[in-house]
Amino acid sequence: MPFPPIPSQIRCPKCNHPFMVEVHAVVDVGLEPELKDRFLRGELNRALCPECGTGGLLNTALVYHDPAHELLVAYVPSELQMSAEDQERTIGSLVNAVMNETPSEQRKAYFFSPKTVLTYDSLYETVLEAEAEIMQIRLDVQ
Repeated sequence: MPFPPIPSQIRCPKCNHPFMVEVHAVVDVGLEPELKDRFLRGELNRALCPECGTGGLLNTALVYHDPAHELLVAYVPSELQMSAEDQERTIGSLVNAVMNETPSEQRKAYFFSPKTVLTYDSLYETVLEAEAEIMQIRLDVQ
């Protein structure tokens, strides 16, 4: 079962207008393949104020799972100013959510050591590297 986005109310940092956004805390491209393209296009966890047009990336914790690449990556923005303990707890709960949706016979060792990245750019690069590796393997086979 896919992980639905979480409706969240935010306030525009420029005009202070409150509005609703959808936040993805878990991106599991095994369950929802279309999310990979949205993530790579920079469309996930972005907000655009309907009042003044100010927009940008939301500061939210995110776990990205791609079972085809055995990739499990966790990102907690430093802007959230979470303690190390709170970060571990947040990442642990998101990883557990992914594990609970994965049939036990499909769970592998990488679930127990998710890669943690410090920046959103690092998350993006990690996903791109995994994609490039698969493309290279496909080219080598041909």
